[in-house]
Amino acid sequence: MTIAVSENKYINQIAQRTVLSDDALSVLVPVLEGIVGWTPLRIREFFEGHGFVLREWDKVQTDSLTICRVAAGAA
Repeated sequence: MTIAVSENKYINQIAQRTVLSDDALSVLVPVLEGIVGWTPLRIREFFEGHGFVLREWDKVQTDSLTICRVAAGAA
């Protein structure tokens, strides 16, 4: 499993998941979800059981687009 921990758009294209966080433990989330098969509720319970709280967890998909004008008659 490839996990990007950077907003670099080229890294994100080869990574299966992207995690943006200030905490190194955050890379556990996609592992627990994708490999172990835990639900978000189970992951939250796991972290809370070890003294950590996931305050914000937003799942978003980011599209990176480049749109260019086509010369008249080229289309």
